[in-house]
Amino acid sequence: MQRKGHVLVVAYPLQGHAAPLLKLSRRIAEHGIQVTFAIAEQERERMLTAMPDFEEANQLIKLVSVPDGSKSGYDRKVGRNLAESFHAMIPSYLDGLLSKDCTGITGVIFDPALSCFVGIPKKMGLKTAVSWTSTPGCLALGLKIQKLLEDRVIDENGKYRCFSPI
Repeated sequence: MQRKGHVLVVAYPLQGHAAPLLKLSRRIAEHGIQVTFAIAEQERERMLTAMPDFEEANQLIKLVSVPDGSKSGYDRKVGRNLAESFHAMIPSYLDGLLSKDCTGITGVIFDPALSCFVGIPKKMGLKTAVSWTSTPGCLALGLKIQKLLEDRVIDENGKYRCFSPI
């Protein structure tokens, strides 16, 4: 199969984010496009432990580790620690990976939780996309937040406002 391009897929380091992007990566690879799937160090280790033959079975998908700060001793079960650490590591990781001449990456797909980093590959002239990894209901709700605020269903902090009976 002739290679038709090279896409970097960057997943947020939680299984619910990584699994749909990995499925998307497989579909992309079925079309002869090389995929580099970037995921946090610990998540990559878990994937390869659970699926030791992954890389042999998916020859057009290469797993790479993004440093997630897990070696710094923070409690990974506290979501804020994970998010802050991972977000701190992504910019330098992307700059380093994408600026290497040998990568041949032609596009980058981001998890929505990492969409704030779309500008990094864009400034290098690469095509970018964000792939929604949650349910359609969550997307619909997210798109209606402004309306919920305007109708005073939720307050500025996102809390549901209790309405008293008439």
